[in-house]
Amino acid sequence: MAVSDILQLAGQFGPMGLLVAYLIWRERSSEAKRMAYDQARLDADKALAASLGALTAVIQRLDR
Repeated sequence: MAVSDILQLAGQFGPMGLLVAYLIWRERSSEAKRMAYDQARLDADKALAASLGALTAVIQRLDR
């Protein structure tokens, strides 16, 4: 976002326009980082679910 865009937002919409512009910019700039975090979390959750499933199967076979 260029300086002229910021001045235009401030002139047309005031402080609330600047706040909205900042929030949109923040969401767009952190989107790639958030997607990488979500993918890593998804992989970790899948591994945890597989491990818990295997542990459950082992525990159930010990009772027999």
